[in-house]
Amino acid sequence: ATYPLLQELKEKAQGRKVVSLLGSINFRKGIKLLLESIPLLPEEDYFFLIAGKSSLTAQQENDLQTFEKSRSNCLFSLEKIPDESCFNALIAESDLIFAAYNQITEVILLTKAAAFRKPVIVSRGFCMGQRVEQYGTGQTTGEDNAGECSAAIRSLCTEAKTPLHAFDRYAHEHTVEKLITCFNQISKHIQ
Repeated sequence: ATYPLLQELKEKAQGRKVVSLLGSINFRKGIKLLLESIPLLPEEDYFFLIAGKSSLTAQQENDLQTFEKSRSNCLFSLEKIPDESCFNALIAESDLIFAAYNQITEVILLTKAAAFRKPVIVSRGFCMGQRVEQYGTGQTTGEDNAGECSAAIRSLCTEAKTPLHAFDRYAHEHTVEKLITCFNQISKHIQ
């Protein structure tokens, strides 16, 4: 089964570095920061995907579509990603996962990105930021600093290749099995 959005992404990105913001789409997901960072990066080198079910207002969706139309390096799909395999396919096609959310934690995405060995960019200071700094699976940025964010995108996509063992260690230490082991250890102490 082909996933039309994946096909469209491949056709439009044309070998550029793909930076993706995936999942439910709302302004707590750092969209404003991403939109402010996009013009600071060369259109011929970077391509930006925003995909997922929208909980934006009609005006916000309209603004997002206007922005998308004004650039040759954006693809915004505000439809629910059909299933897990489609979600995984979009991650696999990305070079960098944008997850610089405003004070929300989506650790499942960090684990998924690590499993696909994709670096992430997250907000500094919160749980996700601490994990990314601890494991070295990406970079952190200030929530309102487009200059810093675009520099981190550039750096993660071009300069430093994230060591694969960093992803493997993160993925290994954040599997469901690991969670069960920890839970069992804790429950022993509670009884």
